[in-house]
Amino acid sequence: MEPATEAEVKELLGADFGSLGPVNLPENVKIIADRKVQDSRNAVVGANEDGYHLTGVNPGRDFTAEYVDIREVREGEISPDGQGVLNFARGIEIGHIFKLGTRYSASMGADVLDEKWPCCANHHGLLRYRCQPSPFSRYGATRSPLC
Repeated sequence: MEPATEAEVKELLGADFGSLGPVNLPENVKIIADRKVQDSRNAVVGANEDGYHLTGVNPGRDFTAEYVDIREVREGEISPDGQGVLNFARGIEIGHIFKLGTRYSASMGADVLDEKWPCCANHHGLLRYRCQPSPFSRYGATRSPLC
């Protein structure tokens, strides 16, 4: 899944981003909304016509959606399990995984035996220059004695 361009949205819904809303969308448009939207009442949303909005919109009555956790959280909010609040802390990245799929292999013509098993690529990185100083950074030292 990837975000639609302004041109794609205008062609499909007939309105610009600032006037889009979840009411009366074409059947082939699936609404995926954050869980917080599920609890909203009497909301103001775009009317899918440039410059117009609807008021008093309620999920369930005026539109249906699949609700997932997609919004950015804030410190102090209730944790997803309801057992406490969220606290933010500084961190240091020491590794990562990028799932690249077939983006690069397809562009280079890399194939395997059949379409059922495409040639996929992933990037796994361990940042060793960050592994050594990470405990020192965590506990307030400004420089590792080993660096």
